[in-house]
Amino acid sequence: MFKHALLESVKAGIADPAQAALPLRARVQRAIRQLILDGALEVGRPLPASRALAQSLGVSRDTVESAYGQLDAEGF
Repeated sequence: MFKHALLESVKAGIADPAQAALPLRARVQRAIRQLILDGALEVGRPLPASRALAQSLGVSRDTVESAYGQLDAEGF
């Protein structure tokens, strides 16, 4: 699972009013992508299980799986 600070960072990213026009899936994906780009998530480190992350964020598992799928499609 994410460390608390990383989870809070993703929560802040999806709650950012500047991102409110984006679908929730895109906000989750962008928040995780930014953690990767910032080096907060190590390359090759597995992401949390979609069910666990969805529960922690208070979103549906489909939302997280869709975000993960987009990250994979982008090579992350």
